[in-house]
Amino acid sequence: MLAFDIGANIGKWSHANFENYSKIVAIEASPNTYQYLKNNLVFYKNCECFNYVVSNNDNKPVTFYDCEGHT
Repeated sequence: MLAFDIGANIGKWSHANFENYSKIVAIEASPNTYQYLKNNLVFYKNCECFNYVVSNNDNKPVTFYDCEGHT
């Protein structure tokens, strides 16, 4: 079974659910947070991480908030 973790942040959901899915695609927009996501899921071979923005705004630039905390 395939799952998508869109807005994955640091990967807590993916980490908690990696045994429930054959593949998890974790997507995080923030380049800084994405590095934490990759590091947190490095040992889970069924989790694939992408640094993309998922949006329906017709290719307009996307601004996102990069906060200090990761909750």
